Amino acid sequence: MEADVGVGIAPLPAAQVEQILSSHRSFLRFKRIFDVYNSLVQLVLFSPLFLVFALAIKLYDRGPVLFSQERLTKGRTGPRIFRILKFRTMVVGAEKLGAQITERRDPRITPVGRVLRSLKLDELPQLLNILRGEMSFVGPRPQTLGYVEAFKGHYSQIHSVVPAGLTDLASLKYREEGRMLSEADDPERYYLEKIMPDKIRCHYLYLERMNLATDLGILMHTILRVFVVKPFSRLARRSNRG
Repeated sequence: MEADVGVGIAPLPAAQVEQILSSHRSFLRFKRIFDVYNSLVQLVLFSPLFLVFALAIKLYDRGPVLFSQERLTKGRTGPRIFRILKFRTMVVGAEKLGAQITERRDPRITPVGRVLRSLKLDELPQLLNILRGEMSFVGPRPQTLGYVEAFKGHYSQIHSVVPAGLTDLASLKYREEGRMLSEADDPERYYLEKIMPDKIRCHYLYLERMNLATDLGILMHTILRVFVVKPFSRLARRSNRG
């Protein structure tokens, strides 16, 4: 991929990054305490589901339960690589069989994986990433390293301030990303030239508005969308077809 694809704005100057870190130091400490406490609670609450999902994935094709891949996040002294964890939702070796992006009707997605993806339950293992300090509940969704390289100037600055997250402003805006990609003539190009630049603008907007109210608002909107709006919309479509 071409490095440093334009997004219409320049990466933050180093002095501005340091200013953001300095002015949000207390909030970032609180954010970490919030992440540790809530990830521990949710790991305990969801532990029965971990077992159910693991058995379903294993029984389907006997492949590995978890999928891990290198992504970028914030480290102690700047951006660093970590391995994101997900329940495996695609066939074994899927990364060798197609593009880095996943369309809604991607044939590599397994039947079990399609159910998990529909309610974002494949993301549950990332509670472990959050507990270990590799992610936060709210922060820029971690991209594959190929896309990070294409926008490395921006991601270097963004992850000098905040770690990768489970949900963010871009996730809410692009809730229909799979459908958008499936309708594009060239999904890879559309993602790289249209969606990624706008996601980075969303990340910068988050840095401007970063506080407790913003984080709680993003979390509440995500919960409502995933567990209320999306299921009811799906039921309504099925009723109309019936």
